[in-house]
Amino acid sequence: MGASEKVKLSLGLWIPCIWYFLMSVRQFDTLISWSPITRPASSHYETAVFGGLLCLGFAILMMRTVSWSEIMRCNKWFIALFVYMGLSVVWSNFPEETATRWVRSVGTFVMVLIVLTEAKTLGAITAVLRRCYYIHIPVSLITVRYFRDFAVHFTWDGSKEGWAGLTSHKNNMGQVAMCSGLFWMWNMSKTRGAKILRDVGLLLMSLWLLNGSPWRSGSSILGLGIGICILFGLQYVKGFTEKLLRHPFVWLLILVVSAGLVSFGINDSEGEIAPSAALESMGRDATLTGRTGLWGDIFAIASKSPILGVGYGAFWVGPKGYDLYPLPNWSKVTPRWRPNQGHNGYIDIYVELGLVGVLLIGGVIATAFRKIGQMLHTDFEYGRLSLTFLAIILLNNATESSLLKATHSLWFLFVLFATTAPSQRKSTVVT
Repeated sequence: MGASEKVKLSLGLWIPCIWYFLMSVRQFDTLISWSPITRPASSHYETAVFGGLLCLGFAILMMRTVSWSEIMRCNKWFIALFVYMGLSVVWSNFPEETATRWVRSVGTFVMVLIVLTEAKTLGAITAVLRRCYYIHIPVSLITVRYFRDFAVHFTWDGSKEGWAGLTSHKNNMGQVAMCSGLFWMWNMSKTRGAKILRDVGLLLMSLWLLNGSPWRSGSSILGLGIGICILFGLQYVKGFTEKLLRHPFVWLLILVVSAGLVSFGINDSEGEIAPSAALESMGRDATLTGRTGLWGDIFAIASKSPILGVGYGAFWVGPKGYDLYPLPNWSKVTPRWRPNQGHNGYIDIYVELGLVGVLLIGGVIATAFRKIGQMLHTDFEYGRLSLTFLAIILLNNATESSLLKATHSLWFLFVLFATTAPSQRKSTVVT
């Protein structure tokens, strides 16, 4: 079948489409009420919406001929991780938060299985991403341009403005724009005819949202650059990529070099970063906007429970966790504002799930790369897209945090491209 030939997708695919879109925007009640970012949000509406979607998702999977034993066998590291995350409610200081976030995270796995059990896997994946970005990118651009009270926010001291669009923060908007830009670049290489104008238009919108803000997401800009290199670099080495990427040391070398670019030479002994022209051009200070001090605070707390952690989703729990988890170094940087993530996904996993959690996510990542290595030989385009997205998500977590975050759009994409389903075969792109 030709690259531009459409495939038939089920109506049930709209459920994960809606799920992913809601994960990529701000909290549901602030979105539907068109309220500013600073408005306190209630989660009651959001819980009801996601609960309803999860029930529909289970119903869809139950109606499909799915080999659950095969799914568990192919994704044993994922299953072990989810089981361990659920068990952590036993030692969590905030068991209600742990249970709630665990259900949402498992719900993402259910939505991903709906996508991967479609007749044409790659066609279903591209449909989910395309439908989300069709709405998210143009509407975010319009809100930034004409509804600034809704879509623009400022630093804690009011000195810089950031573009959040439909999201809750400029970093979240940057991550959505980064993924959208990479998707449309990949899709352009498969598109023919007048539809390429659509791809170019949405690509330009994504780039404008990513780079136009005075207070930009430097990690997302760098991630886009690295993603482009991977995306088109794989095209040039097609033919021996599958054999090359079988070797673990190749992945280790790639990740170490790329992580060095992201972190710009963190000095572990001093807890600071060497100043550089690249760092300054991206609007960062010598401590990655206070990140190094924050990481020191988190490590100090994690050292009290290094094996099991404090419980899944039980660290970043808002004001009620401030006394239990003080951040003295960070408070020196922004005394009137506290973050809701550690700005490093791996450190956040360590503090919440300990070394056991780090080992389990490592198993998930290693399995995903092995799958992609095989896929680059059997279904190159699927493998190329999967490798690009997984790589930029893992690198983005060097300075941001999305791994295991139940409400984060990058967590959905990570699960989507890291999960193996028995139905994964050579598939057709939907344009």
